[in-house]
Amino acid sequence: LDEQLAGDSPYTFPIVAKESSSATTTIMLPEGQTGLGSVESGVESNFTVVVRDIYENQRPVGGDTVSVRLETVPESNVTALLLGTVADNGDGTYYVTYFPIMAAE
Repeated sequence: LDEQLAGDSPYTFPIVAKESSSATTTIMLPEGQTGLGSVESGVESNFTVVVRDIYENQRPVGGDTVSVRLETVPESNVTALLLGTVADNGDGTYYVTYFPIMAAE
């Protein structure tokens, strides 16, 4: 259209997130934390799960069933007991708090 706007353009289109996808769901670590393995035994830690759809759009609401399973690396010779909770923030994110208690094998 020779760089002329068509009708009432520019048009806006809402992007609506689809069903949740575990394949594209991500976690956000607290500032300064480099990974889930960089926590201190006996000290409460946390991270946030960001639920996304298959197109990587963040879900705008809560209500998903989110469960978290943290495991130690078998080669580390460490067994970890992780006591934790998952809280629905109502916006597609879930706050995970856990308390690692470690014992050498």
